[in-house]
Amino acid sequence: MLEAKLKELGLEYKNIDLYLQAFTHPNFKSINPIDYDYQRLEYLGDRVISFVVAQGLFELYAQEDEGFLTLHHNTLVNKITLGNIAVSLNLLPLLRTVTKDILNNEKVKCDVFESLVGAIFLDLGLVRVKEFILKYIDLEQVIFKDPKSRLQEYLQSSNNKNDELNYKTIKVGPDNKPEFTCEVRIGNLLYGVGKGKRIQDAEQAAAEEALKKVIK
Repeated sequence: MLEAKLKELGLEYKNIDLYLQAFTHPNFKSINPIDYDYQRLEYLGDRVISFVVAQGLFELYAQEDEGFLTLHHNTLVNKITLGNIAVSLNLLPLLRTVTKDILNNEKVKCDVFESLVGAIFLDLGLVRVKEFILKYIDLEQVIFKDPKSRLQEYLQSSNNKNDELNYKTIKVGPDNKPEFTCEVRIGNLLYGVGKGKRIQDAEQAAAEEALKKVIK
């Protein structure tokens, strides 16, 4: 099954043991006499994905500043987007695990994709893994919706979807030159504070700050 999936993905693998490790959850060791799992490969894959995307954005958006690149990078490389790739490629049924309920965990979904990337990097090298990553992560994807929309969409697709999103805005300064301060909370926790000359600007600024905390 594993070999068939690798061929389906166009991976002419050399060391199948790396991929077996990439699809072994740590809990599988509790009932099997093995001394490996996907954690080290997941660590490596996380860094490889981050590097490939950062380099690609740096080259693609040569005129943009660091803030633009960071926001774009964080939107493309996080547990939700990477986990969605794992689901779309139907990788989760390959995971060797004691309990199948963890397959619904967003972090585990992300881990599976990252560990596969780590295995590809070690087995086939940087050029091939870069091709693989950029096949599924579109650097030119239109993602720059306003921060409030992105925050709402992120919460709807994450484990926080049942938490209420609240904006509280107060006016400061004189009526002829007002400024507004907005706090955004997810559930009962404060995630962002923003300021602006209009209520809408303050809310967008607060949402932008919140996004930096929730999308990692």
